[in-house]
Amino acid sequence: MNGRLARAICLISIPAFAWSCREKAPSRDYIPVIKERIYAVQEAIKSRGRNAIDSLLTADYAAAGGADSLVQFANGSDPTFAFGRFAHTEIYYTNDKARVDCVIMGQDKRSLRSATLTFEHQKERWLLKQIAAGLRPIESLLADSVL
Repeated sequence: MNGRLARAICLISIPAFAWSCREKAPSRDYIPVIKERIYAVQEAIKSRGRNAIDSLLTADYAAAGGADSLVQFANGSDPTFAFGRFAHTEIYYTNDKARVDCVIMGQDKRSLRSATLTFEHQKERWLLKQIAAGLRPIESLLADSVL
């Protein structure tokens, strides 16, 4: 009887312990902070202020010329295009990383292309680690916005 009881307690305790050690769900409080960070990056790109941009980047990205490449990526190669904002943002995040899928819109409301911004949570701040071509085709994003 005591052996059965001990086994039953072990069978219940082990899964309970494993459950308590799982990674905690990310805080919903991160969402407005990440949105604010996207807005800060957007405004820094518009102002083209290198110091303002560098303060929003991870140290590695800033050291690799992140401010210049960020402005260049946002404005693209079309000389008539002027960066306006990030639109159609979708945020995916964990406790230490965030991915933002969005569209780069011009000041004339013209969309250039989709983009993906990657953020890292470092020392209580969300810093931009990378910007790259987006995962979804622009036609798909525009079709979603019509519905």
